[in-house]
Amino acid sequence: TWSISGPGMAEPMTEPGSNDTVFYVPSTSGSFSMSLVSNCPGSNESATLEVVVHEVNALATPTDAFNGQSISCAGAADGAITCVAEGGHVPTMGYVWSCADSSGNPVGVSNLSAGLYSVVAVDELGCSDTSTVALVDPPAVVVSAQCVSDYNGYGVSCHDAADGMALLTATGGVPSYAFPLSEGV
Repeated sequence: TWSISGPGMAEPMTEPGSNDTVFYVPSTSGSFSMSLVSNCPGSNESATLEVVVHEVNALATPTDAFNGQSISCAGAADGAITCVAEGGHVPTMGYVWSCADSSGNPVGVSNLSAGLYSVVAVDELGCSDTSTVALVDPPAVVVSAQCVSDYNGYGVSCHDAADGMALLTATGGVPSYAFPLSEGV
């Protein structure tokens, strides 16, 4: 007879018979004990094998390269995903990775626009795990300008004068902001 016991099993699995092959695919990770005991009269032969099953754990996170944001500007396609995995049976070359957008189309892990992405890590034995990550656009940039100089209701003292002042403010986007101005503006 043979028996298999381990995590996630309410009771050990046993099967008397004469089969010489036992095939069991665990549904969870953990340590499993597999025992084979002879049921022949007068024989007390037995063997026990401990099998440890390691699950693959994948994690995908946005690469917040833009002052804490994953994308530089609303509508841009410059986001990136960082992928790490652990567990499973890892060959010397590492995991096999794939990434897809929310429609299931294969994509790379860089030059991405806002959206939901699924990343899959596969170990050498074909065991896999999927991690989902969302890249979010920062708020759109809103710029406002206000004339702060007042020459009797005018922004400058006289025609061709360069003594006016304006206050520029920006919100949204990814701070910090730059206001490049050309001379004479």
